[in-house]
Amino acid sequence: MLQRLHDRGVLDTPKGALGEGETLLETVVEVLKTPEAIRTIRNLLLLSKVLVEIEPELLSVVLRTLPQGLAQVSAERSETPGLFSLLRRFNSKDSRRAMGAAAELLESLGRGLRSTGLQKS
Repeated sequence: MLQRLHDRGVLDTPKGALGEGETLLETVVEVLKTPEAIRTIRNLLLLSKVLVEIEPELLSVVLRTLPQGLAQVSAERSETPGLFSLLRRFNSKDSRRAMGAAAELLESLGRGLRSTGLQKS
């Protein structure tokens, strides 16, 4: 198997990386020292904490229904819904359930913004 990898040139890339390891490491370190890279790493760590807190079933529902909702929005994009049409849709249990979840999320976000001092009271 190792001979096959060598014959196909797969081992040339790691071999080259090892040969130029110091230069490669210096380049990586220089890139990682930029403010953008530091912010990206911090954000990824924070997002990983958020993902740990989300129940997999809830995330599954969101990820499964999001493309369907976006497809429906795209299909209805050409015409603007009327006020009564919107009110009828808001009266459905599913719409009220989603609006309740959105209200909870917005309320939590508002509390978080207030406690961090990022937003004026």
